[in-house]
Amino acid sequence: MYTPKNIEYVSYPFDGSMKSDFNVYFKPDTFPRKDRCSPEDFVGNWTMRFEGVPYPPIQFEFINEYIIGAENDITDLCEFVT
Repeated sequence: MYTPKNIEYVSYPFDGSMKSDFNVYFKPDTFPRKDRCSPEDFVGNWTMRFEGVPYPPIQFEFINEYIIGAENDITDLCEFVT
């Protein structure tokens, strides 16, 4: 899984010879890190790439919208990253 900045976010091991299908439910964590600490770091097109199989990448987009009334709960965590 790659961020909009093409940084690997997470990797899921998969061996199709052992199991022909599987489900993965992706939920990005928002714990602060140097490469992602503000809400804007998550906005954009994300890509899931599959290695060793002929499947094309899957792309999805996080949009820059918030639930009305939740704006006060959104915090830029960059000041806490060391």
